[in-house]
Amino acid sequence: MRTKIIATLGPSSSDPSTIFEMVKAGVSGFRINMVYGSLDEKDRVISAIRKIEDELGIPIPIIAEIKGRTLRIGEMPESHLESGEKLVFQFGVKRSDDIHVIPVPYEISTRIIKPGDRILLADGRIIVHADAVKDFEVEGTVVEGGTLRSNARIALRKKSLLNLPPITREDEKNIDFLMQRDVDVLMIPDVLDPNDLEIASSFLDSYGKKDVRILARIENADALPKLKEIAKRSDGIVFAKENIENMLVEEERPIADMFLEDLAIRMTLKNSKPILVIVPTLESLVFNSTIKRHNLVVLTNLISKSFDGIVVCSETAIGRHPVNTIKIIARVVEETERRLGFSRFEIEDDDPIYVRFNRGLLALAEMIDAKIAVYTTYGRTVLAIVRFRPKNMVYGFTDSMRTARYLSIIWGTKPIYVKQTPNFEIMEKELIRRGLVQSGEAIVFSYGWRPEIFVKQYLLVEILQEAHLSG
Repeated sequence: MRTKIIATLGPSSSDPSTIFEMVKAGVSGFRINMVYGSLDEKDRVISAIRKIEDELGIPIPIIAEIKGRTLRIGEMPESHLESGEKLVFQFGVKRSDDIHVIPVPYEISTRIIKPGDRILLADGRIIVHADAVKDFEVEGTVVEGGTLRSNARIALRKKSLLNLPPITREDEKNIDFLMQRDVDVLMIPDVLDPNDLEIASSFLDSYGKKDVRILARIENADALPKLKEIAKRSDGIVFAKENIENMLVEEERPIADMFLEDLAIRMTLKNSKPILVIVPTLESLVFNSTIKRHNLVVLTNLISKSFDGIVVCSETAIGRHPVNTIKIIARVVEETERRLGFSRFEIEDDDPIYVRFNRGLLALAEMIDAKIAVYTTYGRTVLAIVRFRPKNMVYGFTDSMRTARYLSIIWGTKPIYVKQTPNFEIMEKELIRRGLVQSGEAIVFSYGWRPEIFVKQYLLVEILQEAHLSG
């Protein structure tokens, strides 16, 4: 599989045996949502992943998503809301025992909300019409129903309820916990501006963690005009298309559906950064062991777009069959890539010379049907090649385990961690030892482009002979 699968862990999937089976079924990395569960639970999950990583001998990234500026409701019983039901939103309240009273633990002025506004819950899957506004209360009617759980997201269509910083005090405590446990990737939700990433980066610098990757989750249409700069300053984009479309009015959605994904992919790959996509909830896989046709169409379309990876959320976090879900999704990925292929991208006029060099490297490799082996310190050389979506697998060698884990979320890349800085000979021996190359196969080796240190990139083409295999 070229497209990577990132599974969200939750109550259904946090035990070590389930995590192990999901990795065996095709998961490349795990997302942990810091909004849900205790730190003790997170500690056990992180330890389990690291133990499985050692056992299987493969790098497994942990992507921790903080709460950020995203507004969420408080604690309440789980319920399924139907169209026409009446609700009351109570602001400044942390908990409710009534399924029709929605606690919102923020002191938000009700002057922001007007009768007729649309209140979005659970990533916009539930829409509520604001009927009447009182002091710290809003009465509303459900327009589009769905399942509502504690800590679900809440937003207003076309309005901002509250201006929060990208990292809150609660996030600071959680990041401190994550840095002590050597988590590799931090996901910042609802990024609106490149400065949000500067704040996050400065905070990580205080821990001396300059190699912790920062992914920017894009879930608001207001961020799209700045997407190119956000991609440039981040270590990757997480695209929440469903959230963005739910923030738009109905007549804007068809246009968004036509170009949003392609726009996001091209802007991100232009900067040689990975882009993951949040998979819209596949209801059939949350409750059942098979996938329905309409969910299959959604999933197939995302895979054919050539996102680096797909992020599965409710299906594995709270779904009834997390391991079986991954097996189904992995089969869909394999069949989609085999039958439909994948989108490819080409050089643009303003691409720098090292990008052009790596496009030439790829052209050479494909002309002679060669595998590609690259040494990379941080991942940039691999990304400069993979942005063009090569037909053959790219083997990314690195002596940094954190970089190896980062490469695990990048399209069409197999990370290979080695404890010594590799040269061409070491890479060749490791490929042979792992059984990744056969006699008569061609390999294109490359390493070296570090613009901030020296402007060189080395390339070697070799046809593997029987003598190589025999040592």
